[in-house]
Amino acid sequence: MRFSYIKTALRTAAVLLAALTLLSSCSGGGAETDSTEEETGTSPVETEAAREPFMVIGADGKSCTVIRADGAEDEEIALAVKVRDRLESKTGKRIDIGNDFLIPGRTHPEDTWEIIVGKTNYTECTELLSTMRYNDFAVIRSGRKIIITGQSNTTISKAVTWFLSTGLSGLRQEEDGSFTLEFDDYRFEGGYKVKSLTLNGHSISDYRIVWGKSAGRISEAGAGAVASVLAQATGYLLPVVPDTAAETPLEILVGPTSRLENMKSDTLSFGIYMSGEKLVIDCNGSVAADRAVRKLYTEKMAEGGDIALGPDISVSGRWSSDTATPIDPDADIRVMSYNILTEKWGGTDTAPRAEMLGAMLDAYSPDIVGIQEVCSIWVKYLPVYCPGYAHVCLVRPDGGENYSTVLYKKDKYELVDSGVVMYSMTANLFCRNMGWVVLRDRTTGKNVALISTHWDFDNAENNREEYRRVQAREITAKVKQIAEKYGCPVFTTGDYNARHDSASIDYFRSINDMWCSKFDAAKYLNDYGSASSLGTLPSSGGGVIDFVFGTKDIKPLVNFIVVDFDTKDISDHHPVILDAKLP
Repeated sequence: MRFSYIKTALRTAAVLLAALTLLSSCSGGGAETDSTEEETGTSPVETEAAREPFMVIGADGKSCTVIRADGAEDEEIALAVKVRDRLESKTGKRIDIGNDFLIPGRTHPEDTWEIIVGKTNYTECTELLSTMRYNDFAVIRSGRKIIITGQSNTTISKAVTWFLSTGLSGLRQEEDGSFTLEFDDYRFEGGYKVKSLTLNGHSISDYRIVWGKSAGRISEAGAGAVASVLAQATGYLLPVVPDTAAETPLEILVGPTSRLENMKSDTLSFGIYMSGEKLVIDCNGSVAADRAVRKLYTEKMAEGGDIALGPDISVSGRWSSDTATPIDPDADIRVMSYNILTEKWGGTDTAPRAEMLGAMLDAYSPDIVGIQEVCSIWVKYLPVYCPGYAHVCLVRPDGGENYSTVLYKKDKYELVDSGVVMYSMTANLFCRNMGWVVLRDRTTGKNVALISTHWDFDNAENNREEYRRVQAREITAKVKQIAEKYGCPVFTTGDYNARHDSASIDYFRSINDMWCSKFDAAKYLNDYGSASSLGTLPSSGGGVIDFVFGTKDIKPLVNFIVVDFDTKDISDHHPVILDAKLP
């Protein structure tokens, strides 16, 4: 999930890239697709060329140095390397590359020949950036320095492109063997739909964004999303600081902070209002922060021009706008199976994915959810973002965390019994087991049971079909035991790690007295596969490896795969939903 205000551990990329994409599009299909940038001001502003040719390679063979920021992100480092490589290609000489690290009390020397790429701590660079807005970029000469910079990796990349394609056309080899460079300074000034934005009469450029370091649910990523959207709209990239920084009068508070702890919004809603001179974005997650500031733009800034927001500003809403499929009118229970992808095995940061999961559960409202890959990190966030659900089957018999657990609606059911059973044959003790619950409906008094499981999968070295056959027999036995002991219908949910048309699933269906959601539901709303790569949607007609099974006393009515509500950004699996009628 390294942090910067635009990139969490940005692997949350997901959240920030969405803000940039949304606000730079022009689809006209609704408020959230309005553009924030006008295609004006795109002509270069040329200034007088430097008097002294820039020395790329001296007569003594000594090269200039390409400088990038110490601790720069990979993309910015790659841009500096790209400049170095092109200079080496054109001169046939080795070019040094370094960074802007400074020992406290020291300053950068003025008499060295350096090409500064990106956002560095050089005075020449910071002063230039202070005059530039978000979509601007520049390539200028300052003494013996060339500064190639912009406010984001995107604009820095554009500046590098101009330097390599145009600026280097002035590279010359002199009679003494040295290489010099002459070019006219270049500045690109982007256009912005919002010409100016004031809050209670104060320019937005005077504000900074504050996030609560101890709030738990709002991270620097949420504040970064706010910074990104406002930058796209106004051109001002505001500083982002934690609430441990000294308080200043003009601040934008994102989520609970030490400045203002009492927030009014629940997990899935948000509100924006003024508290004195501070703008408050009242929300409980980084995704909600992103959605909130987008709506602020849509409702208050989309018309462009000079925007003045006063003390009576009010924006609110629920951050997920997708429309969920309602439960079938003849059904009295909705069951979901979902592998939610542990961060420990390649998933991105859990917190924003948990927030999106909470929105999806709130919308589709499954009564019971069998979930897989629920590691200790997920256990931390599920109660925060899924407050209407109880979470059980967390611990294995050996005391370790159980990766196949169960959520159920607290207001509908009370827990009768639960447990975790280890498979006798498995290649992975962490999650190849059965987490099971027996629940009593608070209204009808009837019991219903569910088992969540995760079978072994094949790899290049091993065919695990025999493992799955053992697991099929043992889960079949467990279903029978629960049904007889508690006299109730039983569901099984899981990532079975075998396609619907595999020998493993054929074998499981042949030995149990159950129906399968993929084959036996009365109605199918779609035919998507249940697994894909994280960040992508499954294909229609694709392979299904996640299923809901049920005992024959249950009537399976409607089956479908959920492919909206950001599910592609939550996991590499997609939820399987089964609406059913109980006996």
